[in-house]
Amino acid sequence: MAEDIGAMKKPMTAKEIDASIGLRLKYMRQDRALTLEKMADVLGIGPQQLWKYENGKNSIRANLLLDFAARLGVSYIYFVAHYDDDAYSEYQLVKAWRALGKRLKASTLKSLIHMGRK
Repeated sequence: MAEDIGAMKKPMTAKEIDASIGLRLKYMRQDRALTLEKMADVLGIGPQQLWKYENGKNSIRANLLLDFAARLGVSYIYFVAHYDDDAYSEYQLVKAWRALGKRLKASTLKSLIHMGRK
């Protein structure tokens, strides 16, 4: 048990959390090929405020983070999974999944279920 506690990661500071959330917001904007102005418009905020969020200069309140996630069609988890890159990988996976046709989704799901049973 003692070794498990020692293996735990050091908690992030508030500034590190703000920078991490901002960076994920910036990755999403870039991934969608949106300008700062267009992304700000989608989020219902000004471009200067978005820049501050993206660069970790300002904190994003929890209610705004939930609103941003809804407007962007992602789970808020994408923004708050700070300790590893799983959230970004999951976002990429969901994005790829949504791009698949109905038949390909069905066959892919069937294959994944089969792989999980081995």
